[in-house]
Amino acid sequence: MFDPHKVKLPMLEGLTTEDFRRESPGTKCKLIEEINASVRKVHYEDFMQRNPGAYPNDVLMDWGKIVGIDKIVPADELVRRMADVAIIVPVSESSPDHGSSQENPK
Repeated sequence: MFDPHKVKLPMLEGLTTEDFRRESPGTKCKLIEEINASVRKVHYEDFMQRNPGAYPNDVLMDWGKIVGIDKIVPADELVRRMADVAIIVPVSESSPDHGSSQENPK
């Protein structure tokens, strides 16, 4: 299984805890976003190499297992589930949105 803790990122070479603490909040956030994106990219490449026929949803599900998320519902599955419970309300012919069968007199 992929281990994100074993990924070596050049942006972290030589960075100490003290260096990180001295950075501004904005710089810290930017660095964390870059680290997350880099590790996710390495995970994606590793997963696809081990599973050549995999779909992006498979990669997402594997990432969820790694970070401890029990259930990730991909967007397409979420839309399908929402469609299964949708309530369809018929529009009557006399409703303002549908129009009326009578013409408006001028």
